[in-house]
Amino acid sequence: LKVGIVWSGSVTFSANANFTRDSVPVSGLGLFSSTGLPTTVVPYSYRTGSTWRIDQRNMPFDGGWLGHNSVGNISMASTPLARGTGRIYLPSLPIEGVSATLEQPGRTSFNASAGRVGYFNGLDFQGFTTGRGSAVGMGAQTLLAGDPGPLATNRVDAAVQVIETRDLQQNGVSGYAQNTRSLWTAVSWQGLAPWADSLGSGFGNSPADKVGGMRIQANLARSEGRPSSAESLAPRDAASGVWVDAAWRTQLMQQGASVFYFQPSLRWGGDSLPSDLRGASWRGDISARQWQLGANVEISDSVSGRRGSSVFGNLFGRWRFDSRDAVSATLAARSGSFAAQSAQVSWEHKSDWGYTQWRTDVAHGSGQRVLRTGIDHAWSVGETQTLSTSLALEGAREQEQSTRTLIWGVLGTTPLPGSARLDLSLRGSHSAGDHDARFLSANARLSWPLGLGWSLIAQYTAARGKESLSPAVVSALTAATLSPQLFTSSNRSFMVALRYESRTGLASAPIGGAPGRGAGRVGGHVFFDQDNKPP
Repeated sequence: LKVGIVWSGSVTFSANANFTRDSVPVSGLGLFSSTGLPTTVVPYSYRTGSTWRIDQRNMPFDGGWLGHNSVGNISMASTPLARGTGRIYLPSLPIEGVSATLEQPGRTSFNASAGRVGYFNGLDFQGFTTGRGSAVGMGAQTLLAGDPGPLATNRVDAAVQVIETRDLQQNGVSGYAQNTRSLWTAVSWQGLAPWADSLGSGFGNSPADKVGGMRIQANLARSEGRPSSAESLAPRDAASGVWVDAAWRTQLMQQGASVFYFQPSLRWGGDSLPSDLRGASWRGDISARQWQLGANVEISDSVSGRRGSSVFGNLFGRWRFDSRDAVSATLAARSGSFAAQSAQVSWEHKSDWGYTQWRTDVAHGSGQRVLRTGIDHAWSVGETQTLSTSLALEGAREQEQSTRTLIWGVLGTTPLPGSARLDLSLRGSHSAGDHDARFLSANARLSWPLGLGWSLIAQYTAARGKESLSPAVVSALTAATLSPQLFTSSNRSFMVALRYESRTGLASAPIGGAPGRGAGRVGGHVFFDQDNKPP
């Protein structure tokens, strides 16, 4: 059962409660291995529960300040620079507690959070399980130089964020509790590149998206951990990490580069940051109306020497023949202890029947070989309806064991009387070989506006088995930043949500401007007017 209430105007309030009851058998965590190919690690079981939260946004104060507050099952607040401007970002620790942010948009912000540490669980419907331990965090960000506009040149921003966790139980093991203090600070600069005189054309809201523009951000993180008690099994540790991200655009291409150094056991509160890794990467992208070409190169090594060095390269290209046909290809390779290679080739075709894509994926590495070929098609069934189908065949070999898998899927939406809408999806796979396995997932969602601000949503989801992951080879840094994907051997959920939404006031916005900004008309006299036209 899910209940949500939203009231919005210049100030927005929302309340949400989600109650679920479900028992799930033992499952596994699926994530990308060092080779980038799918794998399964230690078993993990959980029970879904419930979530609740109350949010308030855009409370105005004097001087253009705005306040944002949240209470319930939330994520800890963070500064804008910490939310990810490059390949590495700070994870947001889930808590059952409160958070507050006071900001002057584009200039300064302060935040604070506190609560009990937990984790969100469940697949389609999330519950929240409170774990052992508490967390407190504070942060600030301010404009040091330049104008507050997004395209301002020679703009400098600085930010700092601190988080401290106490009695946090690591890995769910009893007696393995630890106190951790983590610090992150960053400085960013945006402006003209040393070789440019002015900003040129481009898309985006940053000088790095314009020809001649550049943006650089330097980050420093440090964590210190100690046992929460003398009897604790947790080790003492201290680690630091430094990384710098830069992005710029020239007449030829959009480019980005990173350098990074992460000592072992680096953490952010109760979450892990990339650790025991150092290296550098570069990426570039060239695009035109008819074609696109991109490349990525990364060189990395272990700080402790426990793992060998690796070199990763990725090349992507796409060519559009006309308005109906296009081909694309992606090649990736990684050397070192976890050497692997992958390739993907696809052909896209638009016809009177709809949009079709043929795709073939090949991957090889560390005793694993995967070959998948399939076809996806979006059918032309009408403006208010959609229908898509998918079919693929996969052959895989791992540790001298071979499997052949048939993968299929159907997705569609259709309107119903009374402005209601029905969304349906069905996906499945069947593997035959040394180990037979089946996967089936069904999802049905009904959205029905009742009028006067009320709406009803009902959704049923069922899944059984484990879905095959798409084969891909990734770099060492990407593998270190990927979130694990949770699999369950069986899961069924039913949700009914009753939603009420109301709005008060009227937000006016000038043409080409943001809501609440100044607007008006130009009048008066123009002196030395050569064409004698009114203003």
